[in-house]
Formats: sequence, C-alpha cells, structure tokens
Amino acid sequence: MFLWYNNKIGSTIVLLIFFLISNSVYSQKKDEIVIESQVIDFVTKKGIPGANIVVEGSYYGTVTNANGFFRIKTTSKSQLKISSIGYQTKIVSVRNIKKTIELNEKLEELNEVIVKARKNINDIDMRKIAGDIDVVDVKQLATRPEINLTMMLQGQVAGLVVTPTGELGTKPKVRIRGTSSFRKGDMANQPLYVLDGMIISAEAFHTLNAEDFEQIKVLKDAAASALYGVKAANGVVEITSKRGFEGKAQFTYRGNMGITLRGPRGVEMMDSKEKLELERRFELIHTPGYRYSEDYYRRFNSGASNLDELIAEGKRKLDSLRAINTDWFKELIKTNIYQSHSLGVRGGTKKNKYYYSLKYDHQGGRISGNDLNRITARMNLDYSLASNLQLSLNTSVGYSKTNTPYGSAHNPTSLVYNLNPYEQKENPATGKPVELTSYSGRTFDDLINEYSKKSTSKRISSSVNMNWEISKGLNLSAIAGLDYLLNESLSRIPREAYSQRNVTEKEKGEIRKDKNTELNYSTNIRLNYTKEWGDHNLTLSTNYDYYFTGYDDIGLTGYGLASKVETAAGINHGLKGVRRSKVRSRKEKSAQLGIGFAMGYSYQSTYDIYGSYKADASSLLPSNKRWNKAWSVGFGWEIGNYEIFKRQQVITALRLKASYGYIANLGGISASATVPTYSYSDNVYGESRIIELDKFYNKDLKAEQTKSTNIGLNCKLFDLIVLDASVYKRVTEEALLDVSIPSSNGYSSMLKNIGVLQNSGLELRLSGDIFDRKELRWNTSLSLSWNKNKVVDLYDGKEYFSGSGEKVLPDMEEGEPLDLIYGLTSLGIHSIDGFPRYLLPTGEQVDHTHKFTRKDFKVLGHSTAPYMGFFNNSIRYQNFKLNFDFYFSFGGIAKYDRTYVRDLRDGHRNAVKNQTKDMWFKKGDENKLYPYVNMSGTATEIPKLYATTKTIYKTDYIKLSNISLTYRLPKKVLEKTNGFVKYASLSIQAQNIWKWNRAVDKASLRGVEQPIITIGANLTF
Repeated sequence: MFLWYNNKIGSTIVLLIFFLISNSVYSQKKDEIVIESQVIDFVTKKGIPGANIVVEGSYYGTVTNANGFFRIKTTSKSQLKISSIGYQTKIVSVRNIKKTIELNEKLEELNEVIVKARKNINDIDMRKIAGDIDVVDVKQLATRPEINLTMMLQGQVAGLVVTPTGELGTKPKVRIRGTSSFRKGDMANQPLYVLDGMIISAEAFHTLNAEDFEQIKVLKDAAASALYGVKAANGVVEITSKRGFEGKAQFTYRGNMGITLRGPRGVEMMDSKEKLELERRFELIHTPGYRYSEDYYRRFNSGASNLDELIAEGKRKLDSLRAINTDWFKELIKTNIYQSHSLGVRGGTKKNKYYYSLKYDHQGGRISGNDLNRITARMNLDYSLASNLQLSLNTSVGYSKTNTPYGSAHNPTSLVYNLNPYEQKENPATGKPVELTSYSGRTFDDLINEYSKKSTSKRISSSVNMNWEISKGLNLSAIAGLDYLLNESLSRIPREAYSQRNVTEKEKGEIRKDKNTELNYSTNIRLNYTKEWGDHNLTLSTNYDYYFTGYDDIGLTGYGLASKVETAAGINHGLKGVRRSKVRSRKEKSAQLGIGFAMGYSYQSTYDIYGSYKADASSLLPSNKRWNKAWSVGFGWEIGNYEIFKRQQVITALRLKASYGYIANLGGISASATVPTYSYSDNVYGESRIIELDKFYNKDLKAEQTKSTNIGLNCKLFDLIVLDASVYKRVTEEALLDVSIPSSNGYSSMLKNIGVLQNSGLELRLSGDIFDRKELRWNTSLSLSWNKNKVVDLYDGKEYFSGSGEKVLPDMEEGEPLDLIYGLTSLGIHSIDGFPRYLLPTGEQVDHTHKFTRKDFKVLGHSTAPYMGFFNNSIRYQNFKLNFDFYFSFGGIAKYDRTYVRDLRDGHRNAVKNQTKDMWFKKGDENKLYPYVNMSGTATEIPKLYATTKTIYKTDYIKLSNISLTYRLPKKVLEKTNGFVKYASLSIQAQNIWKWNRAVDKASLRGVEQPIITIGANLTF
C-alpha cells in the first residue's frame, strides 16, 4: 500500500506547486479556520506521508508530513480533497473532519482483475509492525552539490554514521549502530545494499544518481532486516526507484554549477623566519638556517681571516631567504569546478509506464588536474502483460573516470606541509627549476611528476520484477537481477621520473595495470497471503532466494618502458630479476541459498505480532557448517487508540514496538579462510611454477552470530511535535579476528572466532513545525544518538594482544570498550634535562628509563565518538525556501599526530608552527611541549608509542554540512511560457563551508573537507 505512494509521486509535483502559489490569496478569507488532522491507512492505521490535501475549487493545499499529519487554513464551508498515490481519493467536508482521516488502498483495475505492483518484494507491510525502519526522502537531497549518494545520507538517519575517506571517487565508511565485528574494514561491518529488491555492491551504491530514486529506507534491527538472512547482520539500505505514471511525457531538468574551494589548511606551518631559526637551533649542516648562520661560521671557520665577511654574507643570504615565504598551500591546492546536469522523462499509458534519466557529473579535486567525471543512465519500464500480471524491467548503467595527471609518491597534499617556505618552484631570474633542500636536491617538478594515473569504473545493473495476483489476497512476486562492476586502473612512472635516475637505461619506467570485476546475481521469489475478517488482519509470507557473487582480479606490472609509450605494450619483457614483468590474479565465487517464512497479525489495528525465520546455506563455509539461520519476533501496540488518549490534547498519538532477532554474519569471510585454497605464486622453482596455500585456513571457523534487541516508541505531542525513540542492544557472538600465529606455520595470521562484542545505544529524533503562520513555515528535525560498545568475552583469556613480541597494552580486554585509548599521566618536559616526566598511579615520578607496565597506564577516553546527531531545517516563505543542516559529534578523543613535529632526522623539512618556542633546547626552558631534540631513542619513542594526558585532544565538532536557498518562479511568470514550463526554481547552495572544533590537532590533516558552492536550476516541462 505504501509502495503505491512512491510509484506516482512525480505526477503530483506540479500540482503541489500551484497549491503553494495560491496559498497567499486563499488565506485572506474572513471565515478562516485552522484544520489539523492525520491521514492514515485504513488497514494498518499507519500515517500516510506525502498525501495531498487540497481545498476543493482552488489550488490551495498542503501535504502530510512523515507521520501523516497536516495543518491547513481554510473556511468553515469548504471541502478538502485528500489523495495519495496508491489510495482512493476522498472528499471530506471541513465540518466533518475528525482526528484521523482513513484512506482505502487504490487497486488498479484492468478488465475487472486487480493488479498490484511491488518494487521490492521484501518490503512487505508487516515488517513495519515491529521493525526499526527510517525513511529518507531522496528528493530533499538531490539538490545538494554532492555526486556521492552515500555522503548524502550523512545526517539523515539516527544511528547511521557516514565517514568520508577524503579521497576523490572513493566510497565513504558506513556504519549502522556501531561496529559489529572485531575485524577492521568495510567487508565485515558495512550494511547490505538493495536496489528495487536486487542486491548490489557498496561500490555500486555510492555511484548511483540520487535523482533516480523516490526514497531510501534504512533497516536497523533484526525484525526489519532478517528477511535478507545472513547478508543483513549489519543492517540494510533499501533504495526505491522512481517509476513512470499514466499521462503525457513529463520532462525534468536539474543543473548545478559551481566551484570546489581549497578548504581549511589543516595544519599551521612555520614561516621562513621561524623555520630558519629552527634549523639553526637543530644545527643541521645541510640546511641554510644553520649553514649560513653566525653559529656555523664561528664553529667551523673560527680561524678564518675573513670571518666577519663570511658572517655578513651569510646574514645577507638568510635575509634573502626570509623574504621569500612561499605559500605552498596556495601553490599546490587549487580551487576547481563542480557541475552536474540531469535530465529525466516519465509518463505512459494505463498499461505501460516508463521512466528514463541521464546524468553527468564533474568534480575537481584539490590537486591541479585531479578530477572525477561520471555519467549515469537509467530505464525503468512497467508493463501490464495481462489483466492480473505486471512486469517491470529496470536497467541502469554508469561510467566514471578519475584522473591524476600529476602524481607523487609523497602525496601532493602532504607536500604542502613538507616543503620549506623559503623554497621556490623555479629561479625568478632564470625561470629554471630550483633544487629543494627538503627533498635532497630534487626539484618541484621532480616531486609532482613521479607518476600519472587514470582509473575507470563501469557498471551495468538490470533486473526483472514480476507481480501476479493469483486470487484475492494471494500474490506471487519474483525478481531476478544482475549487477556487474568493472574497475580498471593504469598508473605510469615515466622514464624521466626522479625515482628512475639510478636505474639502468633499459630498466627505466614502470607501468601498472589492474582490472577487477564484481558480479552480483540475485533471485528472489515471494508468496504473500493476506486475510481480513472483522477486527483481524493476517499476513503470511514465504520466500526462496539465491545470491551469487563472483570476483575476478588481474594485474600486471612491467618495467623498461619504450620512450613515449604509455601502454603495457612498451614493457621490456627481456628483463630478469626484481624488475621482470609480473602478473597477479585472483578469482573467487560464492553462493548463498535461502528459504524463509514470515507472519504478521493485527487485532483491532491496536495489537500487532510479527515473526520471521530464514535459513541460509553458504558456499563460504565447510559443508558441516554451511547452514545458518536468521529469525526475529516482535510486537506493536497502538496505545493511542485507547479512549483515554483521545480525550486529552498532550499526547495525541502513541505507539510502542519491540523486537528480538538473531542473524548470522558472513560479511568479509572468504572461502580461503575456511577451506584449503591454493593459487600460483609469482615465484618459480627452476622452470616450474610454485603453488601456494592462499591462507592458513581454519576448518573450525563459524559465522558470527548477531543477536539484536530493539524497543521503539513513536508519539506526537500537542499535534505538533513527533518524537521517535529507540533503545537497542546488539550482541555479536563468535566474533572474528585475524589473530597472530607462530611463523613456523609459514603464515603470520589466521581468521578465528575469539569472543563476544556488544553494541548498545539510544536514538532520539524530534521533528515538526516550529512555526506555521500564513505564508511562513519552519519545519525542523533534531536527532541525537548514543552508542557504546563493549568486549563482553574473550575465549582465550581476559586480554588480547596482537602481533608478536612483548606488548604493554592489550588491543582489547573483557569488560572494556573496543575503542579505548590508554595513556600515561604526563608531567610535561623537565626544565633541567629536557626529558618528559610521567606520574604513576602510585604517585612516583619517572622518566623514559622506567620500564612501563600495564598498571602504569590509565584510560584517557574513546577514539570513536559515542554521541552523534543532526539538526536539519527547512523554512518556507512565499516562493522562497531556505534549508540548512548541521551535523555534530561529541565525546571522542584522538592522539595528536606528530607527523609535522620535526626532529633531527627530518628537520630539513617544514615544521608545525611554534615548534621552535615550544621545544626544549637548554637548561631552564620551562613549560615546553616537545622534548630535547638529541634525546635517546627510548625517550623519543615513548611519546610516539603512547598517548599521554598532554598529547590527546577532543574530537568534538559541529559542522554546517549544507545550506541552500531556493526561489520558485511564481505562476504568473510560468504562464508566459504558454504551459511549456510547468515548474521552475533557482537555487544557490553550499556544502562544508563551516566547522567548529572544540580542539584541533594542529599537526595533522584530520577532518579536512572541501567546501563546494553552486548555483542551480530545476525545470519541469
């Protein structure tokens, strides 16, 4: 029923615009009254979002919010026309308006036989009885200057954390309700992605075009996601496509153009004056700060007859260097162009409907020439093959290309902070490149032309969806889909690169070419039966599904390039030894087969019960452990239906739901971890190839077992504010980790079940209208989520230490969070000897010569922020709409990055600002942050190895993630186009333009994000 709303929402957009245009005229009537009510589904009694409320005989109206509530001003004699896609239209007299208005499901009749369409056959209504499901309206996100669909989800769903990697074109890290496994990385912890019922890869998801979709659902607990089985232990992200509608073709265009700014510097570095002084105090002979200093000449030329002249000449050279002050941030980091253009068309007849789209995106990176170009296209077709049979065909393709014409092994972004401010790209007098002190005589061109790289991604996805209404209440749905992803990259080190200068002529140059494919094939067949009698509503469902995933990687590395040849054809195949040509490959296949059942029952639309069971067999596990299960139970209680709640005006709606479920997790497990898997090695023995075991496999390996408990509350206060609250606990038993094993086995690690990990938390969300008067409306949504993880049990002891050798601090221990940061209590730098001092829990003061043990450390905090949330706002005034969204995080800490705090080994490069005055150099220096530069290795390493009370900072931040202002052209302007343009708006928007940090790590690039500012247009023809 809810899905019918999504199918044709596009057909209402134009009508809604006319409603808003006529708002100011209609509101002037003398007998104006305010009507507040809720539009609900007749069967489920759930609110219907996006329903149209229109005053009969006018264009004035509104739409319901996410919970089906609306508020409208009209006259006492008028009638309201209430409609929603998938429901029968109802006309109600204002005098007869009740607290709720029920809509019946609209069934499309063809030759007197009912046809129902379902875009995702697992999206069945009974999941909502107990499941924790958040809905994201993608239309509100499509205007953002962001080409990564995953990043658009940041700050939209409580408990969903999206962390950017900072690399152009790469997918962000996504977590739903914390990390569920001891293993690091996405494969073990990322959610499952489903597009119109077909499973797709995470890489494919983040390249999708947001404008192709009506909505995204995030399934956060077992009751909502158990139907997907072992793939869904980390939650599910479901995407629902736009569809065609009955009527003339409707064209839409959306375009955005703007610039990508440099963004914050991240690190404040020294100017030339301070850097030269630091070099002098370091006494580094090969640096100009010391080499031309008076100290140097008096030390090494004390007997020279022209000593004064040497000192004077050195001073002139230093004065000349102090005057340069090159801003490498501006030299290397560039503003760039952003543009996005999208064209869509939808329409159709009563039997055949269509939706087509085409989009082009371009986003420039921070480095000159670095950019990402992407083209996506989609075709969604719906056919009524027979009076009781509907078929849907969905096909999408995508192509993206990332260019890195100027590559550096030193990372051009970090070069900003390594190059000295007194250095230049070239000699201003001659125009010739200048050798750089910071990189041992290399020139700037040497550094940024070490390699070039191009990478492409090609994707095609296609699915067939069938719906058959066998008889009243009995429906058969099926889907078969294929998602194919091809990634290719070519990187080249030219013969002229600095790294090739010491290579023999015939071996100069290098090419690396990689190609990998991922194929996801999925089929799902579901039979649903629904029966209603009296106060009872029963739904039964069973399904069969099959998923296949295949990976095929191949790579080539070759040396000795022919001059000006930029392909693998230029490789010198006659080379031997370490620079001979190398080919690598990997090919893996896995399959999963599942059978499941689900049941939902409702009594008087007040008491709901839900249950599901799924059994899955996976080829990743040994035959005796191949079958795993997923099941859930839950209930819902519509407390607001009791008469006592209907007689008061404070809590005007109230629903309670709870669920418990169990899902096995196979994420990130490969067949080579559980069964013997062999592959050919790059090495040879004589003329024979060597076959090696891929991994040290574990025949006793089990799938992780995730148990999930969720209690949710939904209520409305004063008919204005909607409160959603959830309390959850997720326990992962048989949690996996790659543990160290004796090297005598020939391998360093093995995947093993080592313990139990628990995530628990609370999610709150308040939404509603802060202000709604005449032409001004302010809608807001405030969310706060809290998550805490804990190591409940370790099977082989109370603590776990990774790697080999003696370690002081464990990686994890029972009863403690997984992300703890341990550290020492620092007493600062001693003013007499320049060594750091530490205070032990016993009260004893020690220095670096103390042999530290576990009891000397204390917990300083959490590396993962436990509190996260967002504050999203939408303000409408007449034809203007202002959106601004905040995203925040609190409670985390991090250890200061010492990358740009220099010592004698790298003092020839630029250093973090104020290091000179904050470093101890002589007896009596007090209140210093950095120890004596000539300390012993142990004294230097301790601050690097361990955090202290003086080397941590809070990672709290508040970010204005997005702000946009949109102006909708009024009706009288559009009338001048003779009906050609039905809707038009202009907008200006900005992203990542402001961020407040409670404390900033002045020595790292942590959290640097580029601002993007664009102007845009949205047209409907």
